Amino acid sequence: MAERDPEPTYGSARSEGIDWNGLMALDSRTVPDFLTEESYTYRGSDPIPAERYTSEEFAKLERERMWPYVWQFVAREEDLPEPGDF
Repeated sequence: MAERDPEPTYGSARSEGIDWNGLMALDSRTVPDFLTEESYTYRGSDPIPAERYTSEEFAKLERERMWPYVWQFVAREEDLPEPGDF
């Protein structure tokens, strides 16, 4: 476990291809400033309790408070070439 706040590495590409800011720059609409600003908050390095993944109560809270408000990537368009494909 880390004993201190790790140093963030801004500005270095982590993979090939377009990065998030480059993708937003191509959008036809103006992107809000807060989406293009770098930010980092150290949240510690303590282990996450297993109950986080096995608790029905925690899953219920996620279904109520998180999943209705996020997009979930499922597949790329080319993976579903015909109507009705799944």
